[in-house]
Amino acid sequence: MSDVDYCTIVTKSHLSYARVLAKTLQEHNPNSKFFVLLADQRDEYFDPENEPFDLITLEELDNQEDIQRMCFYYTPSELCFCLRAWLHEYMFQNSPFEKWIYLDADMIVCHSLNRISDQLDHTSIMLSPHLINIDPPQSIDVKAIRRLESYLLRNGGIYNGGFLALRRTEESEAFIRYFKDRLRMYGFDNRPMQSGDQFWLTCVPLYFRDVSVLRDPGGNLAYWNLFERNIKQDSSGEIRVNGEPLLFFHFAGFDMNTPHKLTTYALSSELKIVPSSIAKLAKNYRRLLIDNGYEVSSNYPYAFAKFKSGQIITPMMRRLYFEDFYRGKTCEGSPFEQYDYFKTRLRSQKAKTFIRNAGINSLTYIKRMLKSDYYLDEP
Repeated sequence: MSDVDYCTIVTKSHLSYARVLAKTLQEHNPNSKFFVLLADQRDEYFDPENEPFDLITLEELDNQEDIQRMCFYYTPSELCFCLRAWLHEYMFQNSPFEKWIYLDADMIVCHSLNRISDQLDHTSIMLSPHLINIDPPQSIDVKAIRRLESYLLRNGGIYNGGFLALRRTEESEAFIRYFKDRLRMYGFDNRPMQSGDQFWLTCVPLYFRDVSVLRDPGGNLAYWNLFERNIKQDSSGEIRVNGEPLLFFHFAGFDMNTPHKLTTYALSSELKIVPSSIAKLAKNYRRLLIDNGYEVSSNYPYAFAKFKSGQIITPMMRRLYFEDFYRGKTCEGSPFEQYDYFKTRLRSQKAKTFIRNAGINSLTYIKRMLKSDYYLDEP
């Protein structure tokens, strides 16, 4: 019997990813229980009773006022990043086991995860580093490696948020409070030195003592660390990483149209190494997504994309709401019912930007920006 629970977060457009993760997890880890937090509204698009996981809704989380605000000022991906803290709180309060493991939905499990569960017996918090090898292959241009290290440190953080394992202790409870406090308002993904929740994971070993790192070479294998690991397929067809079984692969930035590239994210050409066994795994992953309803679920609409009146919520409107909330000046009532308010605020903001950037003599442009129909509804 399993002694650890597993969980992830998706919007309903990514249900096929959650299904593939659930099925591959249960294939290699029988009797494991898998929870999926829906960072969205179901809106009758699917039946939870027919899914290979246990569904958690937003309404089941604590701090509902914070949740509603986050649904407005965060983008869908940012919301999924930041709700990880709330999901861990839910697991802390509701899991029958002392341990649980968060895995990003765009992963595929390839082996038993008992080794991770065993390691978790001796720690409260387990993080997954982007890189684990200080001496990468000499065949790789060292400058390309240093550029990747610099980028990850400045933008992605030391640790990858796609994996996080906790054991129920006072230390992990304190970590969850820390995580929630930061991600409530500081989980944006388009600001310097910030990448959703990953910036705050960088600080965890500073603030907490009972922390370990997942150094297993077969854990959280992804496009950014393929170059530093020796990947081979044995006679039985099992993929091995530095001689150890591949535990799970992280298909971050996966594009169904170009599975052979693994990701759409930029990477130096010297580091774009895709072993044949991983290329086959990517091809199989694409097939599994299609078999699990990708072509249908990928078209499911995001519930928090529009105002109640039907107009699109633009990224600028989301940021304006956050800035107003940060200053204690938010509109009354639900922001999802305040299209006219944000329309006026956006027009005013655009005018101020033009005045600042174009100068006082650009009155023609300023008047143009003040027109009510000028680019106000562009996503």
